[in-house]
Amino acid sequence: YLVAAPVLDPRGLDERALYQQALREIAACYPAAAGQLTPLAAIRVPYGQRRQPAGFLRGQPPPPTPTYLENVRLAGGQTTACSIQSTMVSGERAAEFLAVHLRA
Repeated sequence: YLVAAPVLDPRGLDERALYQQALREIAACYPAAAGQLTPLAAIRVPYGQRRQPAGFLRGQPPPPTPTYLENVRLAGGQTTACSIQSTMVSGERAAEFLAVHLRA
C-alpha cells in the first residue's frame, strides 16, 4: 500500500519531524496502520495551499464559479476551501451544472 498525508505548514520541520507528523496524521485516520508504516519520501510543495483564514470565502459565489464564457465554469480548490473533499464537491457541482445547462 502507498499512503500519503499532507502536512500543513511544515516550515521548520526537518525530514524526521516531517515524517513523524505525517505518521500522526495517518494514525488519526488509520490507527491500526500507525506502527506498520515506513516513510519513503517527503515531497515539499511550496505554496501548495493558499491561506484560509476564517471567513475567507465570505462573498464568494458557490461553485461552480461563472466565467465570461457561457458554458465554462471554474471548479476546484481555487473556488472553495483547499481540501480534497471540497475540490471533489466543487467538480461534481460544476459537472451537474453543465449537464443541466448543456441539455437546454
